[in-house]
Amino acid sequence: MSFVFNLKHLTGYEPTSLGEKIHLYRELRSLTQKEVGKRVGYSEITAETRMGRYENDKNKPKEETIDALAQALEINRDSLYETNLKSFNTMCHALFDIGALHGLRPILANDGNYYLEFGKPQYESIYQDGNYKLFLKQWYEASLRYELSVHDSDEERERKIREYALWRAEYPDNVNAHSESQYLNDLEKIELLDMIAEDIQTEKKKLEKSMKIDEMVKTVMPYVEPQYSPIKKLSDFIRILWEAQEGGLDVEMNAPFMYAPAGFFHLVSFRTEEIVLSSNHAALYAKILCGFITMNNMGIKIDSVYNRLHQNYYVSFLCHEDHKELFEDISEILYKMDNKIIAMKKEKWSESKRKEEFEKLISGKDRLLVGKNNN
Repeated sequence: MSFVFNLKHLTGYEPTSLGEKIHLYRELRSLTQKEVGKRVGYSEITAETRMGRYENDKNKPKEETIDALAQALEINRDSLYETNLKSFNTMCHALFDIGALHGLRPILANDGNYYLEFGKPQYESIYQDGNYKLFLKQWYEASLRYELSVHDSDEERERKIREYALWRAEYPDNVNAHSESQYLNDLEKIELLDMIAEDIQTEKKKLEKSMKIDEMVKTVMPYVEPQYSPIKKLSDFIRILWEAQEGGLDVEMNAPFMYAPAGFFHLVSFRTEEIVLSSNHAALYAKILCGFITMNNMGIKIDSVYNRLHQNYYVSFLCHEDHKELFEDISEILYKMDNKIIAMKKEKWSESKRKEEFEKLISGKDRLLVGKNNN
């Protein structure tokens, strides 16, 4: 089984010039040069001569004449465009142009072979005007319909080649508008359902991770609470985060989302996989929770959200904008601390040196944590 992608079987060549294409489609329609010329609007006397000069590429028809020729031959106007892709290099550069304009790109498949696929093109307007999936679907269906078989007779083989050539020339005018509209509607529904399914799966994952963290925190909290001294100063809160970082629980200073919920600022985030990695990590996280509970009891509004960035899930803590000044103080220290931690890891500082640098960092940060309830 093989599919006909060219017309060499029928004509001995693949038409590339405008004249060759006019000649081919005229013959496929079983029309004489005079008949086509008269359809275009030429007189009985000049019709055949005019068409002969066009088909031999001696004269090039004007744009309006090309429109009339396409109508006379009952084909799509764009099928008469001129291109010569016989050269391999020319073909390569044509594919580059299609890639730039329409998002065609090479991919390496799991079978080790390279294929071409349509991605999003460079120009948004082109992407909106054309539906690449629909085009490939219609082309694929045509390839099945006109696929050649070794069992085909000569007549059947010629019929398939002729019909495919005309299908190609008439495209997309020969596609049922209702079927196209229905396909696009179905495609939009599938894409919407995929998005909904992904959102549901994300929410499910968030809930699962939240439940797992809650379970581990519940287990370690009886051991953490007796050792926890309620924080009173800004430095106390920073110390808890430092201890968590020193204990191997990464404190994320950057928000794993573009925008915080309205009215809140991002404080810190923790990757859920880090929290449940061990009982020690869970205990460090539980101590941080104790600190946030204390802050809430002081009237400092702290909230938490679960979110996803790429394949990672996070629990993020947010400070209400009522405490913007406090938030800015904390953020400044946290970013300084983050830079210190990077330097420590790079230069492999000793534990005593790390502790000394941390004490310098929080020196003078004895501001009391005061919320509305304590004013």
